[in-house]
Amino acid sequence: MSKYTTFDRTVLPNGIRVISESISNVHSLSIGIFIKVGSRDEPEHLSGIAHFLEHMAFKGTKTKSPKQISKLIEGGGGILNAFTSREVTGYYATVLPSEFKTALDVLTDILSNSIYPEIELVKEKEIILDELRGMLETPDDFIFEKWQEQVFPKHSLGRSILGTFETLQRIKRDDLIKFIQIHYHPINVTVAAAGNIIHKKLCDCVENKLILNSTPNTVSISDPVPLQQEHKQTIKFPSENAHLVLGTRAFAYNDKRKIPLMLLNTVLGNGMSSRLFQEIREKRGIAYSVYSFVDNYRDTGVFGIYLGTDEKKIDKACELAKKELFKLVNNPLKPNELKRIKKQVKGNLVLALESTSSRMSRIARMELYSQNYLSIDELKEKIDNTTAEEIQSVAVELWSSQNFIETRLIPDENNEKRSNFD
Repeated sequence: MSKYTTFDRTVLPNGIRVISESISNVHSLSIGIFIKVGSRDEPEHLSGIAHFLEHMAFKGTKTKSPKQISKLIEGGGGILNAFTSREVTGYYATVLPSEFKTALDVLTDILSNSIYPEIELVKEKEIILDELRGMLETPDDFIFEKWQEQVFPKHSLGRSILGTFETLQRIKRDDLIKFIQIHYHPINVTVAAAGNIIHKKLCDCVENKLILNSTPNTVSISDPVPLQQEHKQTIKFPSENAHLVLGTRAFAYNDKRKIPLMLLNTVLGNGMSSRLFQEIREKRGIAYSVYSFVDNYRDTGVFGIYLGTDEKKIDKACELAKKELFKLVNNPLKPNELKRIKKQVKGNLVLALESTSSRMSRIARMELYSQNYLSIDELKEKIDNTTAEEIQSVAVELWSSQNFIETRLIPDENNEKRSNFD
């Protein structure tokens, strides 16, 4: 741990890692169980199973019905939820400190004792199929799925977290159990908590309640193949507007260039003061939505730009977006702009971590990806020490080759509903 840290970390005898951040002056407590498995780790023929399993965990345990699970948390004023990403599955609750034992009992029970009843599996499958249909009918969701597919061709990082109609229909209860046995092993599990918490009490409860009887993960996950060339695709879609995602691969979670990229992302497309927003929306009025984004994975990442506009304006909007990219390649930020961006990033960071759930998620990610624990003060110091030349260097690395992946959705005059990814 660093000289700034307020974190406590323990590795239990079975390999489960427990990390907490004690914040005594708050009136909430967030606890989560995070498993280092996501859609990236799925076999292609069962795409969507990690997300499906996350849903099914709430469908009853050996001692609790689905209704009892939710009432135990919500009855005390708490919130119970879960998520599946490409590399992590999380189950978490935010409660009053007095409800600590109840929250941990529910979370550990659904991980240790869920029964995955067939009748609930059938119902939940229909719910997820509806979720998939909703994504396929929402242009600014669908375009990201298609773009990701092209950034990571023929790789699990390019597949949808939701799966497909075909793979979802294929998933059986035995598949869920096998997936748990392979991936829900103690060495893949981190329990994180933030708020009014006593670390030893948390460790004792986890050790007694979270029982995972699985074998170690022996699945080998391949690295994405290098991008060979620029790729463009245009898809007709039943939408009134046109949509564009333009970008490329970026850096892994632990890459030292992550902070310069964070600052670059902010100056380019984060907020109303960003260059993209000011140039494309405010000055030119040719896109109703425009922003840039970053995502980091174990061994790679993505950076890109999204914009929504009229079909007649999409070429011009794309041209202007690229122009802003190359301004950052050719010219370092001026001192005043660099100072403003650093202040914005630090302010966003502090405001985002006002809640215990945000702090819980942050320390969980640090444990899962790096086991390197940066306090807020340390992170702010790294931001302050980042130079304009480092930011420009990142821009050069990402865009000087012009190796862009571009996906466009344009209005389909037939306005037919989509039924799948094809």
